[in-house]
Amino acid sequence: MGRGGVGLENLCDKYFGKWKVIEESKRINGRLFSLCECQCDKKTIRLVRNDQLKSGKSSGCGCFKIKHGMSYDRIYKEWYGMNYRCYQENCSCYDRYGGRGISVCNEWNKDNQDSLNNFTKWALENGYSNNLSIERIDVNGNYEPSNCTWITMEKQANNKRNTVRIPFEDGEKTLCDLSRESNIKRETILNRYNKGYSGKDLVFDGIINNTSGIIGVSYSNSQNNWRAYINKDGKRIELGRRKDKEKAIKLRLEAEFKLYGENSAQFDLFNKYGIGRE
Repeated sequence: MGRGGVGLENLCDKYFGKWKVIEESKRINGRLFSLCECQCDKKTIRLVRNDQLKSGKSSGCGCFKIKHGMSYDRIYKEWYGMNYRCYQENCSCYDRYGGRGISVCNEWNKDNQDSLNNFTKWALENGYSNNLSIERIDVNGNYEPSNCTWITMEKQANNKRNTVRIPFEDGEKTLCDLSRESNIKRETILNRYNKGYSGKDLVFDGIINNTSGIIGVSYSNSQNNWRAYINKDGKRIELGRRKDKEKAIKLRLEAEFKLYGENSAQFDLFNKYGIGRE
């Protein structure tokens, strides 16, 4: 607590973007405010809410924009975020950053008065744009110029330490990639993988746990027949119903051959059912 009274906090002399806090906090209508001076040519002085200072929502008086329309606030949030993850134990993801020894280099560290300017200069010289996010090249390394780059949010999601990666025909793929490419839910693919399925079986439209033992063929008790179906572009296509199980299986395999050819998950059954023969 600051000297200003119970429940107040002292942010005096701390920097939040371009704001420098010049007086201790005061409570106004139930909220904490600090008197700040913007470290720009205008030297604007304004009362700013403490929560907006600490969250990065307010990082200056609005006196500047970086070239090409890029927002200073956007770069500030990247700078603030990496310091917050590494040094604030109340951060929800602290255990994955500061909690396991990840730190921010002295050049960009929040305790360095020039660190934000240093970070901004590096960002603009190394491919920054408003749709990118900072990423560490070595996930076990620190935030420093030699270990950081700018990537899309989608790619960053794929690079997270807890991202599930699954062996596939043409190399390892993330669970997110497989789900997006196949239009099959991530949970479904992961459940299949955990049951021991691999390759095309992971992303095919059915899994061999039905009454026929064949992907895309199941028995209907209500209609007393065998139903054949296949998925294409995320949509289920009904192929028809047959009283005879073998005829329903052949119906399914014929459709599978037309769509996937030799890449079909059940290719080993084609010869048995005469699929693909001229």
